[in-house]
Amino acid sequence: CNGRKKNMKLSPEQSIQLSIVEFVIKCCPQVLLSASQNGVYAGRGKNVGAYINKQKRLGMLSGEPDLMLTWPLKNIIFVEVKSENGKISENQSNVIAKRRSQGFDCEIVYSLDDFMDVVRRYNIPCLHPFAKTTCS
Repeated sequence: CNGRKKNMKLSPEQSIQLSIVEFVIKCCPQVLLSASQNGVYAGRGKNVGAYINKQKRLGMLSGEPDLMLTWPLKNIIFVEVKSENGKISENQSNVIAKRRSQGFDCEIVYSLDDFMDVVRRYNIPCLHPFAKTTCS
């Protein structure tokens, strides 16, 4: 289920997230996926602080999980993506705890395989072979 562009320079965490996004786009057509823009900055130099402050004023939440997936019948799950040795920050831990206290499902994954386990556990609609159909 991969159609990745070879020339993208990505961190290990971004590579895992890209694999997840590609998998969802190709294999889970009923799922609407949205990625948090935390950690994204399109510019350089001294304007970084001003950009971050502006984004916070516009509603950016520090610690927001990387991905939000929704699918029919009001299902929603938040997914934090980490590399093999990645650690959850205090802000991330606090946001995940608050989301869970509000009744939302939140998962932390360290690989595409971890994410596929989440798909199986939550019965996320998927056309992957483990769902007895194909995503080709």
